[in-house]
Amino acid sequence: MTDHEDRDTFPTIPPALADRLLAGTLGREHLVQTAALARQAGPGLGPGLAELPGLLLAAALEEDSLHGPTAAALLAAATDRQSPGLRPHPEFAALLTRVVRAFTLPDQVDAYRQLAATGDREHLRAYLETECRTGRHRLFWLHVALRQAVIDRVFAWGKSLIAAALPPGLPSLAAKLTADLELLAGRPDRALDHYETAERLAPWPAGLFRLGLAAWQAGATEQAIAHLRGIVHRHPWQASATLALFDLIRGRDTARAALPGQVAICLFTYNKAQDLDRTLAGVFASDLGGATVTVLDNASRDATPAVLAGWRDRVGAHRLQVISLPINIGAPAARNWLMAGVDEGFEPTGHDRRRLDAVVVGREGIVAALAGLEEEIGPESVAQHQAGRGVGRKGRDLGKGRRADQFLCGREQILGRGGDHVSSLV
Repeated sequence: MTDHEDRDTFPTIPPALADRLLAGTLGREHLVQTAALARQAGPGLGPGLAELPGLLLAAALEEDSLHGPTAAALLAAATDRQSPGLRPHPEFAALLTRVVRAFTLPDQVDAYRQLAATGDREHLRAYLETECRTGRHRLFWLHVALRQAVIDRVFAWGKSLIAAALPPGLPSLAAKLTADLELLAGRPDRALDHYETAERLAPWPAGLFRLGLAAWQAGATEQAIAHLRGIVHRHPWQASATLALFDLIRGRDTARAALPGQVAICLFTYNKAQDLDRTLAGVFASDLGGATVTVLDNASRDATPAVLAGWRDRVGAHRLQVISLPINIGAPAARNWLMAGVDEGFEPTGHDRRRLDAVVVGREGIVAALAGLEEEIGPESVAQHQAGRGVGRKGRDLGKGRRADQFLCGREQILGRGGDHVSSLV
């Protein structure tokens, strides 16, 4: 796409708003802030874009479907008769109204915070379940509980709470929330069924981007392409859907290769023994060849030392190095400590360093997929993007004539977290 084509597609979008759209259309907070910018632009958005503020809020609600304030903002935008804007399907408008009425905030959450601070996840889940089943603010606590279900990977528990806490008359929302859990649990076929149900019962205004991802992960590539193409046709501002569609059509989701040079994986951890054990299992079972792993233990008081000792016995000290600190120095200092060690230990290989979150590296096939992408767009492109460069409204040349905005995509597509990624399907 050329700059001229950019102007033809969005002739009047302010530069600040265009920058945010090109950075991706995922992540609730990002989308809410982008909607505010679009609302400030007002009539300056030009013809055909009057719905953009409301559609961005609708996309934000897709990302976090039980967030009451986002639902309230979307309902206000949809019912504002003073200005043209989003007019959702009646069934979805009814869904919004019920959610806004049911979402109430408790007076205080001190007991929850104190329990969360102990790190006792079983007691924390028991507390959340009680609030979801018997409390006066069930939708608020269901929102919190589903996040905990994802963190603890207890998806069946999360689904049971959806059935118990969600008010009656919200079958589309129940299907959407269930689909999200199934997708994160690695069951895309089930997720796809639930997303299709959610869309059939109350069409979601922004198009349900995750339905396309579920179809792709379930092996229904043609359905994924058709769904994403429909989103892009209706909502050309959906940068992340555009990138996912581009990747699928180009076959990037199947490109695999081997990274040249050395690979070092650095982790820092504090009182996350179970998470650390799962991460190391994924790393050592992945396609990383002779990669070395260094773990900095930030003075954990749980079973972390035992987990690390067990993995050292299994893979050998040459594969797993452990740094045990007597005090918790915090995340930034731990990251700097580890990177300083990498800088000292790496020998020049003629290749740029790649920096990925360890959670990403542990995902099956992710390194081979990254290498396959690097073969297509060039190592400089990948290295620049991983360093956070190359983001701009007009786009920058990132090797082989490709532009940054062709490859920007929110990492939440696979992790449900913030950050950016080189490819929407990697």
